[in-house]
Amino acid sequence: MFVRCFIACLVTLLSVSCFSDSCRAGVSPYSESQIQDTVRSIVQAADTTTVKRTADTTLKRAADTTKPTKPLRTHGSIFQIPYPVRTITKQDLQFLNFTAINDILSQVSHDVLPLHLGSYGQVNGMSIFGAGLRDVSLQFNGRSLNERVYGAVNVEEYPPEMAEQLEIFTGADAVIFSDNSSGMLINIQERVFNTKTPYTHLWYSQGGYDYIASDGILSQNIAKNWNATIGFRRQSATSRYTNTDLDLWNIRANVRWSPSNYTTFTLSELFTHRRTGVNGGIDSTSPSIGNELLAIPLFTEFNERVYRHDVTLSGTSLLATDTSSAISGSLYYTNAVWQKNRPLEMAVNPADTFSLVESSSVKIGATMRYEQKLFDQSTLRIGGVAEYQSAEQTVYNEPLSSGVFAGYGHIYQKVTDKLTLKGGARLSV
Repeated sequence: MFVRCFIACLVTLLSVSCFSDSCRAGVSPYSESQIQDTVRSIVQAADTTTVKRTADTTLKRAADTTKPTKPLRTHGSIFQIPYPVRTITKQDLQFLNFTAINDILSQVSHDVLPLHLGSYGQVNGMSIFGAGLRDVSLQFNGRSLNERVYGAVNVEEYPPEMAEQLEIFTGADAVIFSDNSSGMLINIQERVFNTKTPYTHLWYSQGGYDYIASDGILSQNIAKNWNATIGFRRQSATSRYTNTDLDLWNIRANVRWSPSNYTTFTLSELFTHRRTGVNGGIDSTSPSIGNELLAIPLFTEFNERVYRHDVTLSGTSLLATDTSSAISGSLYYTNAVWQKNRPLEMAVNPADTFSLVESSSVKIGATMRYEQKLFDQSTLRIGGVAEYQSAEQTVYNEPLSSGVFAGYGHIYQKVTDKLTLKGGARLSV
């Protein structure tokens, strides 16, 4: 509007000036109507250009100010539709002293009795209602982290700082939603970041026997609806007894894409390197079992090492905006190299002449879960898993090549605030 008025005034002044000069000369080259038509055409042209520029600017601003989508906060959880489950959130971790997941569970859950071997990073187990470590299932975004070759899962290997929350299941829920775990199911939901500027987080711990640990996170949205997160964890210790030292590394990376407010995909990689001294316990004939200076271990040269990659592609989508229907799943790949470095007197047969025993294992699998609200307080969940795992033969084990197929169904009905009904079944082959 301002441009239009300015041009109109300028042209009018020029026209009046020209008309006055012509009168003084006694000549009138343009009639008044011709001057008015010329002014009108110039103003209309100016209007067209102004409107076009204004429209282009408005469209550009609209495109620039389109809000990015928000990642699903439930992505990576076992449940997209609310379900009462015990959780340990990333906010809870800020008020706990811990070195690994084992310490966290023993502090917040009265069902867990820690079975600590007395040193950092060892295969420190736990007892849940009398069940041992082999009855515990550990998952990440709903995919299994258990190793069939190992026979159990070492929860000390996985950094708690990578979790948005830990979901804890016992009883029938642990059996149905995991590989028939009779003790406990622990699901690590990946941490969700959504920040325009770089976010950093540092965790540090120091303790006795030269224990030093740190964990660092760097996260930032790298493009519209895209986020990248990297992190590390480092732990080392000489530990209390001879040959129980620890050397542990974790490197993790995560790329997330949220095409809409109701759909999220992530590609995650977790690299783990763990070396622990394995002394086999203290000889009962030692002068003192409790004194680390006088205690004599069974093995002084035996140690174990693992190099492991866990790659996970996870997807979650809410099929209804009121969260009454959802689908989620994962494709995953795990490769691990296991090493045992032992003295030759630990040979199991005359042909066993190598001090280093090494084998590798591979696991490939897929999971899928569908959730549907049937009524106001009733929810149906069905899902399944297909997994293949292989491992090389060593002097300790035969070659492994096996597949697992499983399907399950679960129904939940809330009757009152204090009464709920739930049940289900799982079939594994």
